[in-house]
Amino acid sequence: MKRILYLTVTFFILSFPFAFAEDKPPVENRPGDSQINEEMKQMAPIFGNVSKGMIMGRFAVLSEPDTVKMLARFAKNYYDALVEAGFTKEQAFQIVLSTGIPGMK
Repeated sequence: MKRILYLTVTFFILSFPFAFAEDKPPVENRPGDSQINEEMKQMAPIFGNVSKGMIMGRFAVLSEPDTVKMLARFAKNYYDALVEAGFTKEQAFQIVLSTGIPGMK
């Protein structure tokens, strides 16, 4: 009896939000969609330029000698720590290899 009562109460609690849900027009028929689409088309080149700038900036930093040395130290320290933690040298190498450049994935 308690199980039936529990299931009934749970059903009503979970269905409560749907009882007051409004019917919204389909996404393609909402007012203002054409304006939003037009604005997105106008902003696309701006987003492209921003993305390009971010990527070029990242490559510029990654090509600096100090950055390369820092990444090499990270990879070596990570490898050594993995071997010290009990991984075989091959396992540690594969883990470091799969990690790649930190922050790039």
